[in-house]
Amino acid sequence: MIAPVIPNKEQARNDLLFEAAKAGDAEQVAHLISLGADVNSYYNLIFAAHSGHLDVVYLLLEAGADKSFVSNGLTAAEWARNNNHAKIAEVINKYMPPTPDQVITHSPLGDRTLQEVFNFATMERISMIRNGRHGPVESFVRESFSVLADQPSLREAFKEHRRRGGTAEEEAVFSRFTARLDKSTPTLGEP
Repeated sequence: MIAPVIPNKEQARNDLLFEAAKAGDAEQVAHLISLGADVNSYYNLIFAAHSGHLDVVYLLLEAGADKSFVSNGLTAAEWARNNNHAKIAEVINKYMPPTPDQVITHSPLGDRTLQEVFNFATMERISMIRNGRHGPVESFVRESFSVLADQPSLREAFKEHRRRGGTAEEEAVFSRFTARLDKSTPTLGEP
């Protein structure tokens, strides 16, 4: 009797990601990416684009999917265009992958989305309220890290920045807040 082949956890996650991307299950795709599934393990982006799953395409691109992969001589953008998904083809072609110095997060706000762009080169955050996940921007605010204090969102973005190979030093990112506190906190004997 031959024992069944049981894939390792990494392979299982990658297989599940492929199936979720093909089916357009954005929630499952996001979950599997958060667990470490490799967005480039199969032709995930090509299948999502071919099938017209815009939210999945965005998730895969933001997680680092390689838009130059080719299947049967066509890229994901070309597969999308050939299947009458012009918007998806445009998104793929215009997408610029984030650098380690730029970390982008999305948080649901009812039928809106809070998108935050943490730029570790300029030490600032741009917060945008979008109509839907990738809809038009309805409002935005640009703030220096120094006014953000030690918010959990900045901490998480910093961890992601370092995970991607970013070189900003923790002291440089968070010391501005500490310096501001030092200036505003009176010492004994001062009014």
